[in-house]
Amino acid sequence: MAKYLAMIFPFLLLSRVFVCLQRIAARTIGVIIRLQFVIILLTSGFIKAGAQNLVSNASFEEHTDCPSKAGDLAKCLGWESYTGGSPDYFHGCASSGIAGVPGNVAGTQSPHDGQAYAGFATYSKIPSPLWSDYREYITTSIQPLVIGEMYQVSLSVSLSEGSQFGSNNIGVFFFDKGTHFIPTYDLVKVKPQISYSSSGVIMNTVDWIRLNSMFIPDSAYTNIVIGGFKPSDSILVAERYGGTEIAYYYVDSVVVRKVPKFNERKLCVGSSISVPYVVREGGDFSSDNIFLLQLSDPFGDFANAVTIGSANRESGVIDGTLPSILQTGGGYKVRIVSTSPEHTVWVYDDSIRIDFVSSVVAGIKDLPDYSGVQLTADASPGRSYEWTGPNAFVSKEQYPIIVSPTIADSGIYIVTATIDGCFTRDTINFDFIESLIGVPSAFSPNGDNINDILYINSSKNVQELHLKIFNRWGQMVFETTDIKKGWDGRVKGQALEPEVFGYVLSATLINGQPFITKGNVTLIR
Repeated sequence: MAKYLAMIFPFLLLSRVFVCLQRIAARTIGVIIRLQFVIILLTSGFIKAGAQNLVSNASFEEHTDCPSKAGDLAKCLGWESYTGGSPDYFHGCASSGIAGVPGNVAGTQSPHDGQAYAGFATYSKIPSPLWSDYREYITTSIQPLVIGEMYQVSLSVSLSEGSQFGSNNIGVFFFDKGTHFIPTYDLVKVKPQISYSSSGVIMNTVDWIRLNSMFIPDSAYTNIVIGGFKPSDSILVAERYGGTEIAYYYVDSVVVRKVPKFNERKLCVGSSISVPYVVREGGDFSSDNIFLLQLSDPFGDFANAVTIGSANRESGVIDGTLPSILQTGGGYKVRIVSTSPEHTVWVYDDSIRIDFVSSVVAGIKDLPDYSGVQLTADASPGRSYEWTGPNAFVSKEQYPIIVSPTIADSGIYIVTATIDGCFTRDTINFDFIESLIGVPSAFSPNGDNINDILYINSSKNVQELHLKIFNRWGQMVFETTDIKKGWDGRVKGQALEPEVFGYVLSATLINGQPFITKGNVTLIR
């Protein structure tokens, strides 16, 4: 379809039709070749059982040859056209600007992943006696799905710069039986299991838009088809600029993977849970419907259920957080409730134990001989601990020691206390300079012998210091290089009035490292 986005429309249209006719004529041989090719893939290990993504070559990277023209999807390993239409293949290895990356005949776009992507038309009004509603579809085989399991189906799309229109017509059809090719250029009349129409008309030509949905297969599907499955009269479209009505999208990073079932047996207060869900075919759903994830009381009673999460899509994942007010108990249950219509749609039958873990309090103190500092974690017995911090600090002790700390050890330290799978955290800030030298924030020289003199608190790691104190006008009122000498709030014997004074304190450590700190001290009377 990329050819239709070029300016020389008549010539390219004839060329496009010729490519389509050639493809239809070759399908009988193509099926045999494809079956042989799948056997080669299985025996050579390209498709690995148990891989997270059930789609091989999901980002269109692997190829039998570099694309050189429009309609070259067959050169992408494992991918092909599902109909007589001509979806495109774009790769960074292409020597031609028609099929290159990031620039190509349809516009300019960097891949979402790797160096390749595909392109197809989801809507068009291109006149031709060969079709009435031209569409393009891409298909590939996947590892077999398991009936009754839940799967996430996602892909990234971006509207091409050459596309005159955008649409809301992208879906995914799964099949396991029947032909891998429909000899038509028109709309394929099948019902896709996945429709991304609720995402609206996608008009973004700059960014990749991630489309995501869930579904539960009723058959062991082994193939997918991606394209536009809605008839033109039910498609929402938006015009970018005048011209032939075409909605053409790049597609990349196709993912089909099984979603783990919710099977929690034990949770912790404050922890998060994620519950995947999907509305089965024929189920009730309206645009104003909200699905609520609710938690019972410790005995499994939902009379006073607590809502911990919500969602309003036909499929997805509801995330919830267990509130901190919960009681410890072993009989909790979770459920999903629909609001329109209002009824319970799912209950997790197994009981869940929720435990509460009391807080841990992080602290720090100087060692008695001033040789370092000790981190402290005050918590109930029976916990395991893990500390992390600056300068690649890691410790599993409850009271770890930092010997001869330096400025590089300054920063936030985090302690995690864990018991029975539940954990709690706290943090403490360690300031290296403050650990060596402390200047009180205030003193009161009023003659009561309590905090009458301003002294500097210094560790034995300080070799020299120089303290200067200034009044609000910048005049120095006190100076000393003697750690034992303090200030009594006087200048030349004259007591000063209450005021906030500034100070500059410079020092040299016993290892020769200099540093300077500044601050304020308040004189109170």
